[in-house]
Amino acid sequence: MFNFKSFHYAFLGTCLVLATSVGVPQASSANSITNALKQSDNFKSSMQTFCSRRALRSVNYFETANYRVHICASRRGKYFYNGISKRNGNAITLPVIVEEGTGFVATNGQYEYIVNGASLTIVRNNRVIKEERVIRSN
Repeated sequence: MFNFKSFHYAFLGTCLVLATSVGVPQASSANSITNALKQSDNFKSSMQTFCSRRALRSVNYFETANYRVHICASRRGKYFYNGISKRNGNAITLPVIVEEGTGFVATNGQYEYIVNGASLTIVRNNRVIKEERVIRSN
């Protein structure tokens, strides 16, 4: 089984060695590595906590500059989309109507929320009203 945390430690340790070899001060490199590990732990913890609080299994997580999207699954195999605004905390939870490989589609009346490893797209009446690049996913 792939150990996400061990991979990060090895990867970030390699970054520290490379940064030191090109003359980056070690203290700032260590701080950067510590911050990166905290963010990665918070990322993973946030993803697991959101779904488990609802007795659901975490399937995927996508993050853009302005939104966090959790995809969770019930024991019966139903998927749920939860989008949260980073700006104001507004959230919406919807059943996923289509799972397309690594992408998910949820609808709410005239709105369609489409998320995959590349982007989050919000469509209203068949017109794209917002599209943001995914900056983090699992």
